Amino acid sequence: MDFLLPSAAVFAGGIAAVHAFVGGPDVLPPLQRAEVDRHVVATHELCWHGITATLAFMAVGLLFAWLSGGQAALVVPGAVAALSVLFGGIALVLGISRFGKPLAMPQWTLFFPLAILCALRAGGVEV
Repeated sequence: MDFLLPSAAVFAGGIAAVHAFVGGPDVLPPLQRAEVDRHVVATHELCWHGITATLAFMAVGLLFAWLSGGQAALVVPGAVAALSVLFGGIALVLGISRFGKPLAMPQWTLFFPLAILCALRAGGVEV
């Protein structure tokens, strides 16, 4: 039995839930109350909700790949690994460049383990 794909799917779903239900209330309301041009706020909201949708889609894609097997069990985790490296890399670079410390934006600590799980599976490893 392959435990990498279901583990990655659950982990990705957890990241999506944390983003939507924990991060959202911490980030969006202060921005909405700030005296910032409404187009800036709307653009931020678009990006926030787009990332939420992307994270949920990653989790659903991994679940689909696990249930369907075949080529999807290699291709989908590869795509999710790539997205996770990009998201995690952006968080790490911003944390260091804007705040001088990697954990200022700790999202990479979730994305890099997801990338490893997915990359292992995309490489044909089954655990």
